[in-house]
Amino acid sequence: MALDETRYSAAVVLVRLMAGAEPITRHHAALDTALERLQTASAPDEIERLDRMIWRMWRGGGSRAAVNALNRALQALATGDFGLTLKALDESIAADPLFAEGWNRRATVYFLLGEHAKAVADIEHVLVLEPRHYGALSGLGQILLHDDDPAGALAAFEAALHVNPHLVRVRETVERIRGTLPQRAGRR
Repeated sequence: MALDETRYSAAVVLVRLMAGAEPITRHHAALDTALERLQTASAPDEIERLDRMIWRMWRGGGSRAAVNALNRALQALATGDFGLTLKALDESIAADPLFAEGWNRRATVYFLLGEHAKAVADIEHVLVLEPRHYGALSGLGQILLHDDDPAGALAAFEAALHVNPHLVRVRETVERIRGTLPQRAGRR
């Protein structure tokens, strides 16, 4: 699939998110609560605690086999073995296709390898399963920015901030992008 085609479908996913799409993944009340509290949290220690909790839930949200394969992938990634990392992530996704974090981590590896079309395709899976995954949204923004699509990157980064308004580097990137884009009528 060409990157332009994946950008189009990524835009559909972003529209789903902005329209308040519900996650397809298994319902997890604690995750819902943590994401809601993240919206209004103001104390840095609470924000950090909520962020860690959300990532732990995403990382542990699959079947036992999928989570075990993800953990093997993370160990392989730490040693720089991308082949073994991808093999373990493929196993994670095969064991539990509804495990959004398996798709997210594989997207990250594809990005690191410069395979942006594959990364975007995996990010689409993540966002269909969990449209509130601000890590995947930020990753999509990075890919689009790298591929010289600042308007698309801006949309992805703004969607990430919609879910987690405490992403300081993402907010800084948004401001930098806004400073380079021509002003549209009706927009400040």
